[in-house]
Amino acid sequence: MGDNNIFAVPMAAIVGIPLYADATTIIPIAEVLIQKGAATGTVLVFMMAVVCLSLPEMIILSRVMKKELIIRYVIFMFLAFTLVGYFYNFILQF
Repeated sequence: MGDNNIFAVPMAAIVGIPLYADATTIIPIAEVLIQKGAATGTVLVFMMAVVCLSLPEMIILSRVMKKELIIRYVIFMFLAFTLVGYFYNFILQF
């Protein structure tokens, strides 16, 4: 999860999917990850994936959305989070 790992950003999103936490409980976890040396963009992606793409969130959405729309939502959000994470890490290098 360091600065030079190219797979850290998408893996942070994937690892965040099965977890469930709200916005207030993810902050201490993110703080520890940053203290342990994780890149800020990677931690940002992890935080967004935990809050937005968690399995309990998908179960809630399945009651009001069709399965195809949920799949598109997850793919779009995963790609958007990954791009934001790479961009954020790139900006922080300078």
